[in-house]
Amino acid sequence: MKISLRLPGVVALFFLTFFAGFVAHGQTQPSYVSAVDKDLSIRQVAVFPMTDNLSGIYAGPLTESLRSRISMDPRWSLVETGNFSIGLEESSARIQEAMKTLKANAVLTGRVQKGPAGLSLRLTLYVGSSGLPLLVEEVVEPRQFSIDRMTALLKESLQRLRDRLPFHGIVSSRRGQQVTINLGQNSGLRDGDIVDIIQILRVNRHPKLSFMISTDKEILGKARIFKADEELSFGNLVYEKESGVVVPQLKVLAPRPIIYAEPVTAGGASARADAPLAFGEKPIEWLPESTPQYGRAQILGGIGQYAQSSSFRTGGSVSGSNALTPNLALMAEGWLNRDWWVGFSLRQSAFTVNNGIANSTPSKINMSLSKYDVSAGYNFLLGNDFFGPKLQLSLGMAQFKSRADESNPLLFSNIDFGGTFLGFNFNTNLGEESLWDVGARMKYYLSPSASDSADSGSVKSVSANDFAFLLARRVRQNFRYVGELNFEYYSTDFNNNGSRNPGVKSNSHRATTLWLGLEYAF
Repeated sequence: MKISLRLPGVVALFFLTFFAGFVAHGQTQPSYVSAVDKDLSIRQVAVFPMTDNLSGIYAGPLTESLRSRISMDPRWSLVETGNFSIGLEESSARIQEAMKTLKANAVLTGRVQKGPAGLSLRLTLYVGSSGLPLLVEEVVEPRQFSIDRMTALLKESLQRLRDRLPFHGIVSSRRGQQVTINLGQNSGLRDGDIVDIIQILRVNRHPKLSFMISTDKEILGKARIFKADEELSFGNLVYEKESGVVVPQLKVLAPRPIIYAEPVTAGGASARADAPLAFGEKPIEWLPESTPQYGRAQILGGIGQYAQSSSFRTGGSVSGSNALTPNLALMAEGWLNRDWWVGFSLRQSAFTVNNGIANSTPSKINMSLSKYDVSAGYNFLLGNDFFGPKLQLSLGMAQFKSRADESNPLLFSNIDFGGTFLGFNFNTNLGEESLWDVGARMKYYLSPSASDSADSGSVKSVSANDFAFLLARRVRQNFRYVGELNFEYYSTDFNNNGSRNPGVKSNSHRATTLWLGLEYAF
């Protein structure tokens, strides 16, 4: 019997079949990895030098400590920043440029700031192609200011920041049903644990500050750990949404226990202090208040003292005053972001003063005062809390208007004061847990001007002063009672070229007002 094998043909058929099966397998393998999930992958981390407002006393040592911890992290690799700088503003454009230039997936920055509440430490993690902050971790140390204490706080803050990531690890590799995960016993994994393999579909960000509030996730698979080393674990898939959907670089959620406070029950078994709030004789519905994001508004009522005086070129002077002038004011401030804001205020008052000129009619002069200003400014935060101590610097325009009824002979004319001003506003709380805030504000007029309805002459010189002391008490997160003691003084000198008879040499206005009102932040 003669057997004939056509070896080349058999080999060709074998390889053709194998290649076709391989291609078919590759074509049917689904891809569920979202662009957002890929964007949040963190492997190479660039740590930029930390800053402080204490001439670098804390910035240098804490930067070295932070870089050392990142370099020893088994899941992150430290990227040297060299001479590249992102600047103090840490804009998204500079962060994007840093990631592109340094080939980093994430940027980590930090700042230490001394303020009335103590030393504050802030860490910000930027992740993704948008250059926006993903996580911000802040802590305040009110008493201990040593380098060792701040280093310990840095370690705790970095760990909290890591724990707040929307995932704990990644799938390093897959072979058949077996997967390797870059988490181990040091991350709390044990043999027999079941981990979720997920992808992140969307990052929900704060509308103003841009950091992550929450994420939308999808579970693509589950794996049971059969061997957990210190920093690496091996598991078998026990669930998969679709065959082959679990691939390397997908995110992993390790089992983390969630501990709740003692529940409030209707049976009265709870010893919690807030139990009567929900199950007392008059239970109150409780809903969490939203953090103010867009701005604040005030409505104020006030009682003040007002006096106006004019001196004549022929000698002598005349004045009018009222010790109880009613006032009403509105103020609004809009927050463009954490740093920049715009605002305006409006004030109105109406009252009468005695006619100080003999034989002049009427004997009572009706007067009205109005004032408005518009401004834009920058917040210099003296801590990491936006609602904590801050200094506001602003640039704006203001107008003060005094209106008086006509008299015969003329007592007071209508006069306006105004101009461009620099504003300074300081606010701070009286303690970390205090509900009281105090502050002060001042307007410095760069080139004040004045105009007179009667022809008193051309304006020779103008003076304008406006400052106040502030007090507020927080009632709720969005509401405060506010008080203000405001001092204003406006005066002008005229040249002797007007037609008014008798001629006026100078005119001045003095107003002291005590304001009380309510502020709503939204």
